[in-house]
Amino acid sequence: MASLRSARRCFSAVVSDVDGLRRLSDAPPSLDLHRPAVSGWSVGQHVDHLAASDEVVLAGLRRILKTAGDPEAEAGSGSGPNLLARVCLLTGWIPRGRGQAPKAVLPGESVDAERLAARLDVLQDGLRSLEPELPRLAASSVREPHPILGRLHPVEWLRFLQVHHRHHLKIVRDIRRASGA
Repeated sequence: MASLRSARRCFSAVVSDVDGLRRLSDAPPSLDLHRPAVSGWSVGQHVDHLAASDEVVLAGLRRILKTAGDPEAEAGSGSGPNLLARVCLLTGWIPRGRGQAPKAVLPGESVDAERLAARLDVLQDGLRSLEPELPRLAASSVREPHPILGRLHPVEWLRFLQVHHRHHLKIVRDIRRASGA
């Protein structure tokens, strides 16, 4: 099943990224780095945003698991991703500075390193608990809505996380380079 192979590949990349975010949270001075010429957010705010986004996606994937196999839920999950989503998921690219994060996943003004580390630990555990469910997620036809990209299949959600992580991790790298870190 190609979809399961894709799910596993994306999932592994996401788990690896979250491990890297967790290591970043262990270096509080790095979280405070901010270079407005690169981004309006600090490194910590990017990490906080990724944690918040991942938590929302994880909750959505759990909802899908609860309804997987339910013919009513699968029939009523609606149309798929919009054109923007298709381009984003296919190319693996999100343009910088063009989109607005939904209010629910905006980072706070300041980031507490200890709270962020604990949050990332919970996220890591949640993701790892999802791994045995990848075959069910890949086989499901239930779609969850994204506020900008349309209704995504579970494998598309995992691909979105992978692309979203890459986008923000590139910005974090650029902030750190500009800061000489």
